[in-house]
Amino acid sequence: MHRFVNILVHGRSEALSPRTMERLAGLARKSGATIRLMDVIEPFPWYTRLLLPGSEEFQDILSEQAAGRLSTLAKAIERKELTITTKVASGRPHIELIKEVLRSGHDLVVKVAEPDQSNTFGSTDMKLLRNCPCPVLLLHPEALERAFHRILVAVDPPPAPDVTDELHLREEITPEEQALNVRLMNAAAGLAELDRGELHVVHAWTAPGEELLRVEDRVAHTEVDVYVASLGDEHRQAVERLQAECDHGSAETHVHLIKGQPADVITAFAKEHNVDLIVMGTVVRTGIPGLLIGNTAETVFHQVECSVLAIKPATFVSPVTLDD
Repeated sequence: MHRFVNILVHGRSEALSPRTMERLAGLARKSGATIRLMDVIEPFPWYTRLLLPGSEEFQDILSEQAAGRLSTLAKAIERKELTITTKVASGRPHIELIKEVLRSGHDLVVKVAEPDQSNTFGSTDMKLLRNCPCPVLLLHPEALERAFHRILVAVDPPPAPDVTDELHLREEITPEEQALNVRLMNAAAGLAELDRGELHVVHAWTAPGEELLRVEDRVAHTEVDVYVASLGDEHRQAVERLQAECDHGSAETHVHLIKGQPADVITAFAKEHNVDLIVMGTVVRTGIPGLLIGNTAETVFHQVECSVLAIKPATFVSPVTLDD
């Protein structure tokens, strides 16, 4: 089980109410975490600077106002057992937040999602999901003060090492991705225990070639059924091995092995069971760090209507540097 201890909160006062901050502070106190509230003031575009004399002074005024709002939020939740600091930066929000993570070693970034057209998560949200090296918790704007009563953690454990795959039908899962499965489980269990919520472990699986085998009619349906059932057993055993590696604490845990494509399974389960938080990995599968977050994650993030905690492999290197 994992607890976050150094939390960076994107503290735009327009999005964070005192009650929302109290909720975050409660989680931080339970896990012994510190909180840094940070706002980022975007510079005026070049054409505004040309047309508006004294634009730099206005920028300073905006920064001072932001600092005052953050100070008010911090004082509203101030407690002896909770350390809260504030900071205001100037620049592009996702860049400055990631630079702060790199500077101060934050292990969690919390931000209120900013919907973009029909998507729950907007441009800045997606850039954080793609490029931030530490876990990112995006809170759904319509459920900011609600506890995580139902947490869905999506896992993809590999089959046993001695299972042969002569046709190479299974996608290989690297040791880093298996380690990510453990991180996902432990983080989700930690949050479930803090909020006394239910933890739903969801693993979506498929039987490669099943549709073709059934259509071609060259193999008896009973043999195909045996093939599918054996794969189902392998996946069940893989999830059991993963559970044995993880610490669930006192979280009430339910395991679901669902046949189907991962993105479809995750989004349907979240909707059907009124899930409050989805915990899932963002696995980079290209040689360019931060370019993609994986087809499954990308699809889910554009369809869900709840909060999301996204976690990357420990080997992920952000394309953002302190020199940016």
